[in-house]
Amino acid sequence: MMALAFPVQAGLAMQQATASVPTVTGTAFGAYIVVNADIDQVNVRAYPCALASCEKVGVLITGQQAVAKGRLGDWILIDYPGVEGGTGWVYSANVTLHGGSLPVVEPPPTPTPAVHDDD
Repeated sequence: MMALAFPVQAGLAMQQATASVPTVTGTAFGAYIVVNADIDQVNVRAYPCALASCEKVGVLITGQQAVAKGRLGDWILIDYPGVEGGTGWVYSANVTLHGGSLPVVEPPPTPTPAVHDDD
């Protein structure tokens, strides 16, 4: 049996890309909040209101982040997908704001109580 010989060139480099290769980086989205480490969960409300009667639409857990849209008093408006309007409100003492200041926003319209006709 005969061995086949192939010429070998010393110092051959591996194939190199001829175009730039994009790298994956985080997307900057401006101001955002992070739920404080000493808080198990934060209620996300439909309106800036701490009363138990105010509609709770969800929760954020320790360390969770959300894009911050605006501020009204002690409340921060955040992106909260999956609910009507795609936003919710969190109490600012329970979160830390990062990435800049927030504009003051108009309060949302309060829900109209249902009227029942007892006739």
